[in-house]
Amino acid sequence: MKVCFSNIHEFIICKVYENRKDASVFFKIRRKLFYIIALTGSLCLLPVILVIRCLRPLLVIRFGELRCEKIGHFSANTELYLCERDAGMHEKNVHDIFYMLPPVSNYQLKKMWERKLNISVWAYYLALANSCLPKGQLHIAPTPPHDVDVHDLLRRTPVHLSFTEEEEKFGEEQLVKMGITPQTPFVCFIGRDETYMQNFIAADSWGYHDYRNMDIQNFKSAVSELVQRGYTVIRMGHFVKEAFSMEHPKVIDYATKYRTDFLDVYLCAKCQFFINGMSGLDSISFVNFRIPTLQVNFVPIGQLRTWCEHSLCIPKKLWLVQERRFMTFREIFNSEVYCYGKSQLYEEAGIEAIENTEDEIASAVKEFDDRLNGVWQTTEEDEILQERFRALFKHGHHVFLNTGKSGVFRIRIGAEFLRQNAELLE
Repeated sequence: MKVCFSNIHEFIICKVYENRKDASVFFKIRRKLFYIIALTGSLCLLPVILVIRCLRPLLVIRFGELRCEKIGHFSANTELYLCERDAGMHEKNVHDIFYMLPPVSNYQLKKMWERKLNISVWAYYLALANSCLPKGQLHIAPTPPHDVDVHDLLRRTPVHLSFTEEEEKFGEEQLVKMGITPQTPFVCFIGRDETYMQNFIAADSWGYHDYRNMDIQNFKSAVSELVQRGYTVIRMGHFVKEAFSMEHPKVIDYATKYRTDFLDVYLCAKCQFFINGMSGLDSISFVNFRIPTLQVNFVPIGQLRTWCEHSLCIPKKLWLVQERRFMTFREIFNSEVYCYGKSQLYEEAGIEAIENTEDEIASAVKEFDDRLNGVWQTTEEDEILQERFRALFKHGHHVFLNTGKSGVFRIRIGAEFLRQNAELLE
């Protein structure tokens, strides 16, 4: 049987990075062995690298890694690279070739990026060979290291991903199987729990993300409201802790019944809006396809996506266990708590991240839908509360400092949430 070389290469790369968090002697030796094989193979490509270096005055060939292990980074970081390229932020005489390291979070997304970018498994070996020679930095593609629109490009650049005619037809067929006709408006929602990361990269310990988890059942009132407004509502997710226990013909627990890599992307691209509970999946909607997005249970507040248009957010509140009270937003922003990204930090500080209540989520959903439909009536009190929050969110307080560059603050905090928690703005 003829063996495809690319499969051999992918097998070697997979073994280099497989179980890389496992500290056992067996896996250490095996990873080292396959890395030696990969490095030895890459050294054979040194003459190619020398030719590439000679071409540099005319053409700069660079190699870069696409972060594909988490869908949020796979979708957003890659999109932002293309936005930067469209905006002329990369030199014109540059040709970038990318590679991916396992695991791949979504193969439909991989297929779609392969239609937009130069992606080759050989780029991994060329990158290794390039690193063996001095001045290799000039041949590394500077893909964004994060999923933040630092340069405010999403508003000024086109959507890069698209479906083929065959994919559009297949997607419509799959919607019909789920009971959704082409005329049916639908909304997607997701609530993060620990199950996905535990199953997707089982060798890793993901407990440090537990502060971001939430109870999916707290979406029931919001989903009921959306159904009454004529929407079909789809619960998204890959590996999930539990089913969404709400029986209704217009409520689809896609995560436990229909989930595929293709539909993950297709549904995110076609929904009326996306309700996100701290999952990276929403990046496909609001970054790749510019779909309006509601953020619930957002934490840490310092990572607030201030640049997002058509977006609304309600954060988790932070409870001081010993003092038996909530931290004010001023206290949060005037301390390191605003950017705490690990559960251990909250525990050591005696802080509990408190989930949004069912009523808080429902109120935010009503407001968001009304705003998108142009029927929301704001009040002077609401605008004052918004400005008081924005005044506390100082430029530079953002974890990635994007507000310090652009000064934009387009996202809104839920009106009812601020009314009920006005004392936290003191």
